[in-house]
Amino acid sequence: MYELEWSEEAKADIRRVSAFARGPVMRATEELRARAESETRNRKPLREPLEDLPEATREVRVGNLRVFYRISHRADGADSSGYL
Repeated sequence: MYELEWSEEAKADIRRVSAFARGPVMRATEELRARAESETRNRKPLREPLEDLPEATREVRVGNLRVFYRISHRADGADSSGYL
């Protein structure tokens, strides 16, 4: 199970997304709690780093929106997915 950690920028970004689009984005990010590393048609590793978000290593596509994130394996054995 993964822990979700939202950056301050991501929190501000999600507030700007329309209520209609926010639901699917939130559902897609919640699915990452169990399957952050599983690759699907809409969830995959980035091919190359993003200039504006170099720490992001993966993405989830939700319609025309993208959620960029990274997976951190912590020393205490817990995993976390940071959302950008």
